[in-house]
Amino acid sequence: TLQREDYLNNPSADLSNSVLEAVATLQTELDLLSREVAGDDAAQTQVAGAKDAVSHFSTTFEQVVEQTVQQEDRLGTLQKSTNDLEASCSVRCSS
Repeated sequence: TLQREDYLNNPSADLSNSVLEAVATLQTELDLLSREVAGDDAAQTQVAGAKDAVSHFSTTFEQVVEQTVQQEDRLGTLQKSTNDLEASCSVRCSS
């Protein structure tokens, strides 16, 4: 989806929430569709496959979000350490 692509290009909490809301809406619509096609084995099989795919996507996307947050945290720690080291060196080097 476009929202997913937006998140992947510019990760943010708002965009991840938008994607997860869209997934939840799709899951709800598939649940409704599943009830509507009750009794039609072929249609039920197709809807079940779609539900499985959406569920798998949701799980994978949540993992991507978690890993992105962890990566941002690590990058922040690295940047702080680098800044601290530069500050320490400039104090010692100028003495």
